Amino acid sequence: TEQQPIVLRAARRGEVVIRSTAVETFVIAGAYWIVEGLDIQGTCQPQEMCEHAFHIVGDADNVIIRNNRARDFNATIKSNGMDDVRQYGSAASGKARVFPDNVLISGNYFFNTTARPTTAPVTLMDVVGGKNWVIRENLVADFEKSEGNLTSYALFLKGNSRNGTIERNLVICEWNHAGGSRIGISLGGGGSGPPKICEDRDCTIEHTNGIIRNNIVLNCARDVG
Repeated sequence: TEQQPIVLRAARRGEVVIRSTAVETFVIAGAYWIVEGLDIQGTCQPQEMCEHAFHIVGDADNVIIRNNRARDFNATIKSNGMDDVRQYGSAASGKARVFPDNVLISGNYFFNTTARPTTAPVTLMDVVGGKNWVIRENLVADFEKSEGNLTSYALFLKGNSRNGTIERNLVICEWNHAGGSRIGISLGGGGSGPPKICEDRDCTIEHTNGIIRNNIVLNCARDVG
């Protein structure tokens, strides 16, 4: 609850080190979680099997991911909807889908030490659907995709998401290594589909009432910032 959140926190920032060989290190599907101060690295073999440090899904409203360092994932933060089985009793019913709202991603360092050898999406903050997300004061860097379409993103909000704020982030497309087509900040990404994955099952509009302000985006040598 708001009064009693679930807090996963290092006593001192960076003292808790997690080396993950899981496809998804943390899956958060409940509201009012706070995760902060962790040092997380994907160590999968092959490395492209490490998809997400955090998968925020379904009814995970009011989650805070703050002051962490996470590296070597295809999509460090992934968020999307989930069928509301509490109301309809079956995930296969397809009648309703809930998305995480009011999520704060703040003060984190997200980057990859090498290119990701995968045809899967490489977007360090990949948010599909949801309302009132705030992505603030993060460093996002070095997110090359070296297979498939060779196009990757630092972060985007898409999938009929709404009222997102992306502010005061430092995005360095090419920091410690170079290659591929690295795009900085986007509302819409590469597009969404099929409709069932989008908020209200409607992908006509990728994002409504989004604000991108006061960010620094640099060294995007082969595509737009």
